[in-house]
Amino acid sequence: MSMHCFVSPTEYIDSSIAIDTLTGLGNVFAMLQATKSGLHEVVASRGTLLAVVLMRITDFDSLSLQVGEEASNEILKRISGTLYEVYKRREKTGLQGTLFRIANDEFALLVRHNNCLDLRALVAELRQAVADLTWPQQPCQFSLYASAACFPSCAATLGHLLAYTNLFLGKSKSGSQEHFACPGSPEYQDAQFLSIELHNNATTLIESFSEKILDTARQLGEAKLMAFTDPITQLPNQRAARSTLQEAKKQQQSLSLMLIDGDNLADYNQEFGYAAGNDMIFWLGQHVRSLAPSNSFVARWMCGDEFLVFTPGLGRDQCLELANYLRHNIHLESHELLIPITVSVGTATYPENGTTIEQLLEAIEAATKLAKESGRNRVCLF
Repeated sequence: MSMHCFVSPTEYIDSSIAIDTLTGLGNVFAMLQATKSGLHEVVASRGTLLAVVLMRITDFDSLSLQVGEEASNEILKRISGTLYEVYKRREKTGLQGTLFRIANDEFALLVRHNNCLDLRALVAELRQAVADLTWPQQPCQFSLYASAACFPSCAATLGHLLAYTNLFLGKSKSGSQEHFACPGSPEYQDAQFLSIELHNNATTLIESFSEKILDTARQLGEAKLMAFTDPITQLPNQRAARSTLQEAKKQQQSLSLMLIDGDNLADYNQEFGYAAGNDMIFWLGQHVRSLAPSNSFVARWMCGDEFLVFTPGLGRDQCLELANYLRHNIHLESHELLIPITVSVGTATYPENGTTIEQLLEAIEAATKLAKESGRNRVCLF
C-alpha cells in the first residue's frame, strides 16, 4: 500500500518513526506533521479548506479480545485497505488527502477540499464501505463513527482543529446511534456552549493523544528491537553489532574482536535437515553467550553459525586466551548434541590489526578463514 500525500508526512520526520508497521500508513507522528504543514498550504490557497476527519471502529477492543491478536490485525489491515481505496477513488473529484492510522482502532484522514458537501459524501462512502465488508471467518459486522473539523472555517489553529475533531468524535457516538458529527452541523451552532465543551474537553484530548503517542513509541521500540535482533538465536544481529562496535571503539583504548565460526552446520543440514541446523545455531549462540564474560558483546554475524564476540578493554593476549577457552568448552559441552561440534576462531586487535571497524572485521574474517584452512577446531591470530 502506497500513500499519496499533498504534504509529505515525513518531510521533517524520520520515516522510520512515522510509519504504522501493521498497515503501512502514516502514524500519529506523520499525521501531526502533515496537519501542521497543511495549515500553511491552505492559508496560501484562498477558498480551500483543510479537514481533519477522525474515524473509529465501533466496539473493536471487545471484539479483539474474542478473536485474538492475529485475527484482529487482519481485520485492521482489510479495513485500512478499504478506506484507502475509497478515498483514492474520490481524489478524481478534487479531494486530495492522506490516510493515517493513529491508534489501534482509529484512523485519521487529512483532506484538502472546497466544499463541505463533498467532504460529507466522502465520509458517508467510507462508512458505508466498511459496513459492507463481509467476514466469512467472523460472524460480525463493523461500522465507523466519525467526526471532522475544517481549517479555517471551524478552527483557527492546529490545537483548535484537533480539539474540535476529538470533541465531536464523542458526539458522533451517542448510545447505540452512530453518525457523522462536525462543528458545521446545524445542531451544533451554539458557539458559547461549544466553547465551554471545548474547555472541558482539553484534558480528554491531552490524555487521548498522550496514549496514542505512548502506544506509537511502544510499537517503535518493538520494531527497533526486531530490527536489531537475530530471529533464530535472539542475540543481537549484524546491524546491532556494527553500531555497538562503533560506540566501543570511541570509548576503549584497546579493542579485540573474535569471529567464531562453527565447523559442522553443513553436516546437520545434510543429515537432519535445516530445522536441526537452526537448532544447532541456537545452541551455539546460547553457549557462546553463557561462556563469554558477562560484560562481553555477543552477536550472530553474517550468516550460518558465525558469531562475533568482543569484551571491552580486552588486549591481544587476553583475547587469544578467551578464544581458546570458548573453543575448548563449546566442543566439550556439545557432546550432548546429535553431532558434537567444533568451532574455528579468528581474532584481531585494535589498533595493531586495523584502525577502523571495517579493517578489524576484515582481519577477523581472514583469521577465521585461516583457522578453517588449517584444519578447523583452532584459533588463529591475524
